[in-house]
Amino acid sequence: MKWPWSLWLAVALVPAASLAESGPGIEAGAESRPHPRPDAPPAFLLRDIRPGLEGSGPTLFAESSGTFLFMAFNDSLGYEPWVSDGMPAGTELLKDVNPGPASAFSGEDADFNSAVVGGDFYFPVTDGVSGVELWTSDGTRARTHLVEDINPGSASSKPSFLLNLGSGTLLFRADDGVLGWEPWTSDGTEDDTELLKDIFPGFQGSGGPFMPVRIGGRAYFNANDGTHGGEPWVTDGTPRGTRLLADVNPGEEGSTSFGFTPVRGRIVFQADDGTHGTELWGTDGTERGTQLLMDIRPGTFGSFPAGFVAAGSRVFFSAEDDEHGRELWVTDGTAGGTRLVRDILSGAGSGFSGGNLVAFGRTVFFAADDGAHGSELWRSDGTERGTTLVRDMNPGLASGFPFAPELFATGERLLFGADDGTTGVELWRSDGTEEGTVLLQDVRSGPESSFPRAFIQSGGRIVFVADDGTHGDEPWGLPRSALSNLPAPSR
Repeated sequence: MKWPWSLWLAVALVPAASLAESGPGIEAGAESRPHPRPDAPPAFLLRDIRPGLEGSGPTLFAESSGTFLFMAFNDSLGYEPWVSDGMPAGTELLKDVNPGPASAFSGEDADFNSAVVGGDFYFPVTDGVSGVELWTSDGTRARTHLVEDINPGSASSKPSFLLNLGSGTLLFRADDGVLGWEPWTSDGTEDDTELLKDIFPGFQGSGGPFMPVRIGGRAYFNANDGTHGGEPWVTDGTPRGTRLLADVNPGEEGSTSFGFTPVRGRIVFQADDGTHGTELWGTDGTERGTQLLMDIRPGTFGSFPAGFVAAGSRVFFSAEDDEHGRELWVTDGTAGGTRLVRDILSGAGSGFSGGNLVAFGRTVFFAADDGAHGSELWRSDGTERGTTLVRDMNPGLASGFPFAPELFATGERLLFGADDGTTGVELWRSDGTEEGTVLLQDVRSGPESSFPRAFIQSGGRIVFVADDGTHGDEPWGLPRSALSNLPAPSR
């Protein structure tokens, strides 16, 4: 299966586990740190899980009812699951799943993720006996356990693309060692963890699902049945309700469909029919109603629409044509309502500079470069006139976003890492106005960068990853009250 570059672009209210299992080599004292003083910096280190400059490399975050789960590395424990309530005292090892310095989590598979269903966490780890399999936890050590050894023995089924399908059902991809990669479902019990459908019959099939998206009570995803290639599929979580949506590109190559996003009763996505290249498609959920919505870049190369985000009754995305380069586009799900918003960098150069789009009501925020200010924070209401620079954070041609940024919506405010040319890439906040877009904290003092990222929120607390130059990449906490003096972005 071919993978378009845009796929890579798109980039429980319970007590936490006992510290008795934390093991040697974890810094003592961090857990007793009090809530920061009113005059203290708003963000604070949650715990120095791996003492030293290398850090614990936290990853695979999920949240349920005020409890954050993530994987982190310690020299004595390896990569294991940790939990936090967003405060230092409540940040601790969940369970040493693979006892000793061996790791429960490898982090080698880019498709690994975690999910929450019915308040419980689901994630792929190994106990050193069963291989990488599906585990679940309610956030306590006692109730953290293997769901099922799908690929028996030391072999791994490597559960990936985990998705909450609703009604207490987890959808995921796994390899049982007989049928190959296929869709599975689970309710958290061994008896009800089962193959959903053998989409690609035969050993080592590759039926998917790849990049599933839940819309209502169904999941839309890309899968290969061995006859049609990678095409759009849909499931309601039952074998009968799991079907090919449409054969967009007839033959074995497939259309490689991703980015399913609802708009006005329809769903838009990217697909390649073999004639127009990767372009914008729409569907009403039926084969007949699955059609090319617009050939944005005529010819066989395609515009590679990506980064779909719903805002109001429209979907914004980036796409590239020969005349304008990669710019911001919008659609209401119809051909007549699909258009270029603004040619931010006039001519064939690309104004859209990567990263994700974030929506507040009918307005989206994103990174763009108009050729005069570098890559900076922009906003758009879907009109050319209403698409404007928010702030030139790094004045002049230099970029406030010297990378594809991760914009995080917290409440109705933005949180992100940016570079003002003096402090390095540090923690910024924005209310959508120039004066309200400011450096929140220089986590790593001086010109070096802390690179804040991987933001996740529960109620009034935010957890993210940063490197303060002393502890390496570790989990940090931020009370949302630190943003409360900012007005919300206008809609």
